[in-house]
Amino acid sequence: MTLPLDGAWLVFPQAGEREGEGGDAYEVMNFGDQELSALREANRREGFKAVYVLPGQTILEALGRQT
Repeated sequence: MTLPLDGAWLVFPQAGEREGEGGDAYEVMNFGDQELSALREANRREGFKAVYVLPGQTILEALGRQT
């Protein structure tokens, strides 16, 4: 089975005192071509923010582009 590489992904830490903090374990969710669903999921979680990542771009590069 191959994983889809394209589409809207959310990756966030799960280990820690509060959801979204830590770094021992990560949850990965793929929304395919449903970017709006990915944004809604990110916004549903307190303290999370959506980051638009272009194909081939790292998360750190995307964060740097937003600031």
